[in-house]
Amino acid sequence: MIDRELGDRTGEAERLADLGNMRARTGDYGGAADLQYAVVANRKIGSRIGEAYALSNLSTLREKTGGYTEAADLQQQALAIYREIGSRPGEALVLNRLGRLLISADELHSAWRTYTDALDVAYDTDFFLHTRVLEGATYCLASLGDTDKARTQLREAIAMYRRIGVPESPTATAKHTMPPSHLTD
Repeated sequence: MIDRELGDRTGEAERLADLGNMRARTGDYGGAADLQYAVVANRKIGSRIGEAYALSNLSTLREKTGGYTEAADLQQQALAIYREIGSRPGEALVLNRLGRLLISADELHSAWRTYTDALDVAYDTDFFLHTRVLEGATYCLASLGDTDKARTQLREAIAMYRRIGVPESPTATAKHTMPPSHLTD
């Protein structure tokens, strides 16, 4: 790695995270171990935001491979760091991911509280992130059986996606047209 050869420890940590993310996106979960190295590299150089970013992405990898408990623990670690350094966007992103994990674990009331917290944080932070959290919250509501409120919020998220022209709009729209039992798929 060129960054390592040049002694650029920050660059090395960033490249490890990038490489791990790319491998995870292409299904090379074993090769995505670079994310673990990115966590360690960021700790060594004292980059708290880099560490939180790598922890959160490592959590997503663990979730994809069925390690939900470890994924939740990694997100909790990332959340603590984002709160410590005052990164509200990072906090909202991690809370959104934790909500999804809690739904997967069938901890629906905890998931709803987590989404509520995420919505509060994201509202003042980032319009796109707020929209993603709102969409995630709709799936939680549907899982809790409140499909009418879920559909209303999903329509709101779709309108917000369309307003900013992001690719998530068709996916959310497709969910909106499904019967209530499929809203959480």
